[in-house]
Amino acid sequence: LGTFSVNAAVSAQITIQSISSVQKGSQLTVKCNIKNTGTSSRTFGVGAEINDGSTLKADLGQKTTSTISPGSTSSVTFTYTIPTSWTAKDYTAHAVVWSGTPGSSDWLDDDNETFTVTESITAQITINSISSVLKGDQLTVTCNVKNTGSSSRTFSVGAEINDGSTLKADLGQKTTSTISPGSTSSVTF
Repeated sequence: LGTFSVNAAVSAQITIQSISSVQKGSQLTVKCNIKNTGTSSRTFGVGAEINDGSTLKADLGQKTTSTISPGSTSSVTFTYTIPTSWTAKDYTAHAVVWSGTPGSSDWLDDDNETFTVTESITAQITINSISSVLKGDQLTVTCNVKNTGSSSRTFSVGAEINDGSTLKADLGQKTTSTISPGSTSSVTF
């Protein structure tokens, strides 16, 4: 009689967990769940990237899962800081699970997850020093707004006068002129 061998079936499914939007300059987290749909315990190679349509924007690298028994699931996580130079729009995270080393073993499955890159909207506000004011005199409050975000925009500024936690006067709201990143504009109440 002849001898023969039976190779264990090697198969897996990969799923990228939902990704919320991420601001330019912030860290993106791509978490991939890998389910061993084969017949033996083993590790798998996982590779991930970010695409803009058919254009590769970023290679997130390669990871190896822990040993996964048949029917069980394990996760790997990739992180990447979104450059401030990227356009605010939708991108696609793409991940592939391999039977071994990504790119030099058998491709088993892939998944895509769309996410949105948004503008970074941040500002710093300072109030010019106010000297003492006599009862009945006019008070002038000047607020300086610095755009610390990644795009030119206007900002709404509100001002009020408080005595401790008691509101004494609502000075209203004003809108700055368009402020480019790193620049400052003032509003006066």
